[in-house]
Amino acid sequence: MLLVKMKRIAIFGALPTSTNMGVQALAYSSYYIIEKALQELNIEGQISFRDDLSLHTILDYYERKIEVDVLPSYVGQGLRGLARRIKHWRGYNKALNVDIVFDITGGDSFTDIYGDERFNNMCLVKEHYKKHNVKYVLLPQTIGPFSSKNALRAKQIMQKCEFVFARDAQSMSKLKEYKIEKSKELIDVAFFLPFVKKDKFNIDKKIHVGLNISALLWNGGYTKDNQFGLSLDYKKTILELISYFLSQEEVVLHLITHVIGFSYDDVENDYSICKKIYEEYNSNRMRLAPMPYNPIEIKSYISRLDFFVGARMHATIASFSTGVPVVPMAYSRKFNGLFIDTLGHEYLADLKKDDQSKVIKTIKRAFDYRDSIAKKQKSTIETLVEEKKQLIIESVKEILIEC
Repeated sequence: MLLVKMKRIAIFGALPTSTNMGVQALAYSSYYIIEKALQELNIEGQISFRDDLSLHTILDYYERKIEVDVLPSYVGQGLRGLARRIKHWRGYNKALNVDIVFDITGGDSFTDIYGDERFNNMCLVKEHYKKHNVKYVLLPQTIGPFSSKNALRAKQIMQKCEFVFARDAQSMSKLKEYKIEKSKELIDVAFFLPFVKKDKFNIDKKIHVGLNISALLWNGGYTKDNQFGLSLDYKKTILELISYFLSQEEVVLHLITHVIGFSYDDVENDYSICKKIYEEYNSNRMRLAPMPYNPIEIKSYISRLDFFVGARMHATIASFSTGVPVVPMAYSRKFNGLFIDTLGHEYLADLKKDDQSKVIKTIKRAFDYRDSIAKKQKSTIETLVEEKKQLIIESVKEILIEC
């Protein structure tokens, strides 16, 4: 039996209090993976989360409640940084009093596709902890893409990490390009988020289809000017999809929220868009899924569907991992790298390459072949995904022993 002193562990880049259910899913799943590794090693661990501010919260984790601290990860530079350091000095000092940080960077935020400000903030946190000689590990996530001006900084950060995990083949190729030796390709940890198994919705003999509408894409990104360079009109594509599914008499269409936003008119608020569409159509074959309380709740809801289409990464992962045939609507290479290169998934609507006609055709074809897609997904879950789960746990165990 291995006996090691208590490990003080921090998780950065995913909060259990986020308004984004995907980010919450990463928080819950990261916690689960680390806790599982600690238990198997018989190591006592103290796990806390890191973000901008110090607060105490409750992680409502699969029918049990766990108290966690959320401590300031980085307080900034200059006079503003000094003011925040004074205001949060207890939390700031406690935040640095840690043996190792497991950083998941929101799953896809170690890149500059969301703008230089977010990229800079993500880098500052990593540099901050390494400056104080804290052991640092990047959990499975998308690596890049980076513009030429940011690539060197990203490379230098990763070279200083104890280990870097990629969640897909394309990200792994980027690590090889940067010659990051302590690296490994695994898979998104949200595949292992638990859910409550309930009966399918189709007891009414209907086909229940889930459509996750991304408010971020609906609004043109944070800049509201087609920030992600889509090759089609996202709004028109969604409305055509709705018309198609409602034209199928056997279909009940569920509008699925996966990001709530900080306010009703937030550019990220899926629920406000879904509710508006639901009220406008006023159809007895359309359902507005409840606003999610946590990622386990929404994953459990998605698991009861018969088919799913979505543009939120972790909504599509929830679908795939519960065996519901899915067509991801990809707006960045994170989808292509995970679903095509890693999972070998055949049906993906590429919003950056395909026109509206091709996207609709892909989704219609997948809907027709949903039973065969479900069988292939089930096989992938039982083999590749389960194998990756064990690899993640074993990899985290090795890191905990070494650090």
